[in-house]
Amino acid sequence: MFVFYPGGMGVNFVKQFSQAGLMKKMPLLSAFTVDGTTLPSLRDAAVGTISGAMWDVALKTPGNAEFIAAFGKKYGRVPSHYAAVGYDTAKLLDMAVRKVKGNTADKAAFVAAVKAAGAELKSIRGAFKFNSNNMPVQNYYAFQTIKEGTAVTVKQLGTPLPDHQDAYVALCKAK
Repeated sequence: MFVFYPGGMGVNFVKQFSQAGLMKKMPLLSAFTVDGTTLPSLRDAAVGTISGAMWDVALKTPGNAEFIAAFGKKYGRVPSHYAAVGYDTAKLLDMAVRKVKGNTADKAAFVAAVKAAGAELKSIRGAFKFNSNNMPVQNYYAFQTIKEGTAVTVKQLGTPLPDHQDAYVALCKAK
């Protein structure tokens, strides 16, 4: 079964799915349902779930461990994928503003600087660039929730969608 229930809805659904014994009868696949923000509430109920996302705390990319540690030190919790995307976005915009020397009033120059920064960004999500329609081209990863001793954690299974682009890039007029 595939579900998309972020946040509290996902916690309730996964717990009920597990309590009903369905984890033993069918796989539970999700996007943004089981992640670092929901796992502390789900614990054993999430073991066995497989999730797809463009980022997770289990991701082994340059800078990701440092980002997670700094975020945890400042906020006292594990970052969400929203925080990871926000972090990358802030880095990208900082690069773009520097490229135009702070002159964001020149819209065409700033747009070009954002696109150029996208090509140079060292994303904690892995490979990243903007497509011709200005949408991200990025990896989507598969993760599985596992139990290691008494700890419930997530491991990366692979990258089923490397350099994934949106399906409508050829039809998009915003180029």
